[in-house]
Amino acid sequence: MRKCIVFIAVLFLVLLAGRGFADERAGILLLEHGGDQEFNEGAEELRDAVRSATGVPVELGYVCCVTWGNSGSMQYAVNKLAKQGVTKVVAIPAFVHSKDNGLLSRAHNILGIGPVGTPPFNKEMTGAPLKFASVPQNMTFAVTDGWRGDELIAGILLDRGKDISKNPKEETLFVLDHGATYDWEMPEYDKTLNELIETVKSKSPYKRVAYGYWRDDADKEIKVVQKEKIRNTIAEASKDSKVLVVCAQTQDIRSMKPNGKWIKELSGLTFDFNSHGLNRHPNFALWFKKKFNEAMATGQFVKSDPSKYNQVAEIPAHSGMQGMEGVQGGHKM
Repeated sequence: MRKCIVFIAVLFLVLLAGRGFADERAGILLLEHGGDQEFNEGAEELRDAVRSATGVPVELGYVCCVTWGNSGSMQYAVNKLAKQGVTKVVAIPAFVHSKDNGLLSRAHNILGIGPVGTPPFNKEMTGAPLKFASVPQNMTFAVTDGWRGDELIAGILLDRGKDISKNPKEETLFVLDHGATYDWEMPEYDKTLNELIETVKSKSPYKRVAYGYWRDDADKEIKVVQKEKIRNTIAEASKDSKVLVVCAQTQDIRSMKPNGKWIKELSGLTFDFNSHGLNRHPNFALWFKKKFNEAMATGQFVKSDPSKYNQVAEIPAHSGMQGMEGVQGGHKM
């Protein structure tokens, strides 16, 4: 009889432990920009690669363009994670960003774990009226920063340059980036991208490493200035080196393919280029695994509470919203 009681007690503890483990199952909400069919198919490939690398449930949450700031695919991702028993969600952005940017603040806000942004962006950018994702009571979130100066990401950019390099000591690696929409985002954006560039430089075999932004979604006047800065940098570097252009973007860059928009903007200059983004490189999925493990180690997860973050303010005119024609139909880079 005593053996039977002991057996039942042990079985109960095992079942209880198993239930506790299930209740605390972790997964990843992969935050992507979102765009047209080609862009989103690339995002799905990345999701599958991260699933394989981490062995945990991974779902996509688009934060712009296709859902244009409302809870659309974010809600879908939360629902799918919940159906898989996930209660601890690590949201990892596929961006360089860390803080003070529209994309991440939008994601925080939709999940009900942060304000809409400081300063807030206008209702067109937010997708007002803003819709919060409906989150299960037992689900908590941790949101990581972007890739900043991570060595795994720097390694991808160096490999993209290596694909088109012939004599690194006589070449300039020029890293092109999309850039932020608003001027208020740029100081932090530039700081984080510069961290990445410094990591690239520390491992670079090239004569020099430079970088620049297009800022395609900013005011027309800003884009004109950025274009001239990029052209001048390439022209100056071309005086004593061969310029290799690579892109610090998640997906392959359509604008950097032959006859693409960015290639046409650089007509008359001499350079080689690689249109591949960070996706499909083994380092990228490993970076997501690294960020997931770091977040889990902290144990710092918070519950969704939209009631704290239900205010949407507007920003003044001429703050970076011009030049957005056609974006709502799909992100085009």
